[in-house]
Amino acid sequence: MKEHNLLNVEKNTNNKYLNYYTAHYSNKVDYYFVSRRNEQDLAINNPKKTYADAVRILPYFIENGRVYVVLIKEFRYAINRYVYGTPAGCVEKGENQRATAIREVYEEIGAKVKKIKKVAGPLYASAGLTDETISFYEAEISKPSVQHLEEGEDINVVICPLNKLLTALKTKEFCLQSRLHLEAFYYKCKANGIEK
Repeated sequence: MKEHNLLNVEKNTNNKYLNYYTAHYSNKVDYYFVSRRNEQDLAINNPKKTYADAVRILPYFIENGRVYVVLIKEFRYAINRYVYGTPAGCVEKGENQRATAIREVYEEIGAKVKKIKKVAGPLYASAGLTDETISFYEAEISKPSVQHLEEGEDINVVICPLNKLLTALKTKEFCLQSRLHLEAFYYKCKANGIEK
């Protein structure tokens, strides 16, 4: 393996939520990336310190012995269209990941969490672009109700029976992380004999 010596990191923008950086390496490589973190907490400067910047939650409820997965159809400004997924959000300063997951379920789909389980993370979202890390949760919830969205959020709740989930995954446009998590959940349920 080659040796990569980081010389310094240059902050190129000064925005509130996301900034652009240049990492200068001794082998004359300049690498560009974005981060939500402040300069002291960048992963590039703290290779052994990993924490979750965000969470993604797969909410489901059981009614009359059947499992229903709650999806969201959200307008994503970066791609100028709606895409399907699962609730997600950033971990706020002083908040733990579990509390963030519970809050995001309440805000984005208007449901209360009955049981919650962390299934993965923190994992890098796209290590070639950003140092953002995400933890993944599955949550049994009450049925969705009134959303509590932030200004600028455009999120529609979509309830999908487990036995229709694979069709939805094949016919709708999903964000990658949600799609993989939903597919794993589907096969886990099938392997455990839930809804044959």
